[in-house]
Amino acid sequence: MTKSLGEYTEFKKTKFSKNTTDDFGFCHAFYDDNDCCEALELFENAEVEYNGKLIFPSTKAEIVNIIDDIEPDEYGGISKKYSLGFSVEDGNNICDMLFGKKDYYSI
Repeated sequence: MTKSLGEYTEFKKTKFSKNTTDDFGFCHAFYDDNDCCEALELFENAEVEYNGKLIFPSTKAEIVNIIDDIEPDEYGGISKKYSLGFSVEDGNNICDMLFGKKDYYSI
């Protein structure tokens, strides 16, 4: 799937990363120990809707009102139910959104 996203460069997200991450410019693809894609992180120029409502780009307040189980914190928030995470800049505007495999945030 990720090869169809175009050209990419590989890098280690952190010094603790077990595998490389693919950088496609508009998104990052993360892989497990078996080289299977386990998460996709979207950046600018992406739009995501949930039940007909725009959740990216949007604000932390808007997404908390749309998705019922968001656990917000000072950096953004996560939804364990939907394996969704996001980061905010300036405490409010969502700057990236990550979609993980089932139970990605339950580990």
